[in-house]
Amino acid sequence: MGKRKFRWAAWGRLLPLVLAVLLAGCADPADRAGEQLGLQALTLNAALVRARQGIEAIRDEIGRTFAATDLDRVPGDLDPDCAYFEGKAFYKKDVGGCGMWASGLIPIGEAERRRIRVLRGFEQPIIDYARANEMVELAYVLTTDHVGMFYPPFDAVSLLPPGVDFHEAYKPFSLTEPESDPGRKTVWVDTYIDATGNGYVSTASAPAYAGDAFLGAVGCDIMLEKVGRTFLRKDRMQMLVDRHSLVLCATEPLRRALPLQALGIYYYTDSVETDEYAPEEFRLANNPDESIRRLGETLFREDRFHVTLDGEHYTCSVATVPETGWRLVELTR
Repeated sequence: MGKRKFRWAAWGRLLPLVLAVLLAGCADPADRAGEQLGLQALTLNAALVRARQGIEAIRDEIGRTFAATDLDRVPGDLDPDCAYFEGKAFYKKDVGGCGMWASGLIPIGEAERRRIRVLRGFEQPIIDYARANEMVELAYVLTTDHVGMFYPPFDAVSLLPPGVDFHEAYKPFSLTEPESDPGRKTVWVDTYIDATGNGYVSTASAPAYAGDAFLGAVGCDIMLEKVGRTFLRKDRMQMLVDRHSLVLCATEPLRRALPLQALGIYYYTDSVETDEYAPEEFRLANNPDESIRRLGETLFREDRFHVTLDGEHYTCSVATVPETGWRLVELTR
């Protein structure tokens, strides 16, 4: 009798687990896809939040340091690590650490050199941040002196045009200026073609201030092609869509099934001298197929719905990435 009670007690403990397994096996594939998609979206969101919080921490420290520093006491002589051109443009030699470059739009005089020396004190934090964040392709500071400091370093002299105006050329800078961002909030820049050659990127850019003096922007570039490789399931029909219905990246099964263009697999061949927003032709809202246009509209209103595309019937599951407002989308037959 005692043994029988023991057996029933054991089965009583195991029964909920057995039922859960049986129910999971009987679950609608679309339900399972929706749950998995939600987990993918949360994982991507956490990575984006880490990327943003990292640049905000560097931004805050830069602001505090400049506010507390008496620049008159900082050496303003020529930095031996840098090569100068006619007292305007300069670049940091290949001596390790971050790359640095000035466009030469304004002269690099003694006052500018003092600010650059203070800025160089943040080389290691930027390096550490970029190395610790797998999402980040490039981390940088852009200043009101039209000076950039960045990691990993690249050949800025060859790649970037002389005399460029940061206010006009670089969206991470212009969108965080006081006129554009009076609330001093970190901005997620809409997808654009990066002037430094990294392809299509999205950028988190945080304005840096010393008191009420705007110093510039601290930013990080995130390559969409890498986002697709890392966070989309290659064996599923998935895509990542921004708040304008722009298809940021898509898996091969989805591209085979639907007439879509995704930024993650497209690259430009012409050189660009300024940041340019991604072409609107990649937006679902502008797709020539009416059913795809309807898909692009509905996914911003519903988390799950049915759609017919190219004669095939699908269930569409949608999960939001809160940090950017992107939508992670999966189609299941």
